[in-house]
Amino acid sequence: IRDSRETVFSLTRRPLKKMGEIIAPAIVADFSVGFQDKTASVALLLKIRRDTPLSQEEVIWLRRILASDLGFPVELSVETVPFVPLLIFPAGQTGVSPEMKAALDSIRSLAQQDRTLSYFVEAYPEKLKDRKKAKTLAEERTRTIIGILSGEYKIPEERIKTLIHASPQPSPAVKVSVISR
Repeated sequence: IRDSRETVFSLTRRPLKKMGEIIAPAIVADFSVGFQDKTASVALLLKIRRDTPLSQEEVIWLRRILASDLGFPVELSVETVPFVPLLIFPAGQTGVSPEMKAALDSIRSLAQQDRTLSYFVEAYPEKLKDRKKAKTLAEERTRTIIGILSGEYKIPEERIKTLIHASPQPSPAVKVSVISR
């Protein structure tokens, strides 16, 4: 079983690497392969790091590429995970924790690989009686994230778009998304 597993994974990695070049800036983060007794196809689950889900047409297109490269039918399931998970701040705080900083590091490597990408920073204010204060805190969180993106990661500020949402959330948060070319 171990030998078969390694053979299947090595055969699958080649077309996935090729596919990674096609779906860039999205990244194949993980994959699993399965077989069923009653069908000749291979079940493939892809975890793709991308900020928007793939369309049904894109999934069909990827399935065809994989089936062609592998030489047998493929049942493809795709799960997308964001480049940066939602950054949840403690109430009243605007500083970035070490965990948030680590989550933002995927942007660093992406920005170094492709200098044409743009980024979208959305702030969700917390629920406060003083809506003006909540908005001010959301703006400060946005400035903090932009400071990291532009200062440390060298992303030009003109490639960073922002939005401060008006409706408050139970927990203050910031979402950072990668926008394709």
